[in-house]
Amino acid sequence: MKSNDVILQTVTRLMTFIILSFAVYLFMAGHHNPGGGFIGGMVFAAGIVLLLLAFDLKTVRAGFPLDFKFLAAGGVLLALGTGIASIFFGRQFLSHSF
Repeated sequence: MKSNDVILQTVTRLMTFIILSFAVYLFMAGHHNPGGGFIGGMVFAAGIVLLLLAFDLKTVRAGFPLDFKFLAAGGVLLALGTGIASIFFGRQFLSHSF
């Protein structure tokens, strides 16, 4: 789809970098300060939505050459692995005890 939104696309290129950088900062700073994985993911998703509003899906997929099915499966396996590891240490499943 060819669009003629030059101003929107130009501003989106700059703002997406700022938004995604801030999302990574929130994600990393959330261990000791307010923020964390949830809010960092929400800000990251807002940056992707901004890209989708300004550009077409083909352009956005070219910018993120990841297969999100494997990424989601990896996240689920990481969460399950963390829970199972706590069982091996004699704790409850998915507890914050170690």
